[in-house]
Amino acid sequence: MTVTDSPMADQMPAEHADRPVRGSLTTSTITLNASDLAGDITRNQSVSLILQCNDPAQAHTLFARLAQGGEITHPLGPSCWESTFGHVTDRYGIRWMINAPQA
Repeated sequence: MTVTDSPMADQMPAEHADRPVRGSLTTSTITLNASDLAGDITRNQSVSLILQCNDPAQAHTLFARLAQGGEITHPLGPSCWESTFGHVTDRYGIRWMINAPQA
């Protein structure tokens, strides 16, 4: 759905008319939604993207891929809330939290 097709079309600048309202990346176990309709956004370190995985093996795979060329802030492993959790900054400077049930 584009801005023009959405209920908020009259509240948005005309130059945003052809932009998508949001985008989604979906697998059988993960959905990540995103939107860039907040205007001009500068990169900062106040936001982390969180991937909630249904499978610990998938969490380990994603964590390893995101860590390639990046920096591990909190190694993926058991957490105090009885899940598998880790925090990594990817090679583009995007911070990710990965969470999954414990194996």
